[in-house]
Amino acid sequence: YSLALISDHTVRIWPRNKNASAKVPPIASEDVIAVAASGWFFSVVKSDGSVWQWGLWPLRLLPFSNVRAVAGGGQYT
Repeated sequence: YSLALISDHTVRIWPRNKNASAKVPPIASEDVIAVAASGWFFSVVKSDGSVWQWGLWPLRLLPFSNVRAVAGGGQYT
C-alpha cells in the first residue's frame, strides 16, 4: 500500500494491487499533518499532536501527545 498526505490535510491510501482494498478510518482521515506506513501499519499525526494507528490491529489512539512527525519501515512505525 501507499499512503499520502494531501495538501488539504486529508489522507489517501492506494492498495498494492487491484484486488486489495484499504480505507482510512474517518477519525484518521482529516486534519492530518504527518503520515507513515510500514509493512503492517499505517500511522497518522493529527494537528492536535495525537497519533492514530491501524493495519494489523484495529484503529487505536497511541499514548503520545505533542507529536509532529512519524516514521515507518519494515514491520514498525
